[in-house]
Amino acid sequence: MHAVSQAAWTATGGLAYPDMVFSITSRMKRLSWKYDSMAYATTLKNVGVLYQTMYLVATAMRLAPCALGSGNADLVAEATGNDYLSECSVGEFILSSAASEEGASASVGAQDVNSAEWVRRARALLEDTPQ
Repeated sequence: MHAVSQAAWTATGGLAYPDMVFSITSRMKRLSWKYDSMAYATTLKNVGVLYQTMYLVATAMRLAPCALGSGNADLVAEATGNDYLSECSVGEFILSSAASEEGASASVGAQDVNSAEWVRRARALLEDTPQ
């Protein structure tokens, strides 16, 4: 498991050591019986949707998310005990706590979207919009 975190750290260029690494895997054989030649493209689109959701939730929670552009499928197969040919790694995503200065969030522009203040500001902006 440490090797997967180490590989994720290397993928960031040594800039961030992740608190958590998500390795997304896919059972391509199961998917390809229906989608045939589009199975891999469909898998990557699903990974993109998952990444988007993870980014949105992590940002709302004031965490530091990062999708990785590279990963080590062999390490993931070894760490999970999966057969590489039946369930392979198709994406990796790291999540860490946001660095802060004196307790302030490091997220630039992040807003608490569930607060009443945010709702008031959104309404004010919508009312000022010419129609």
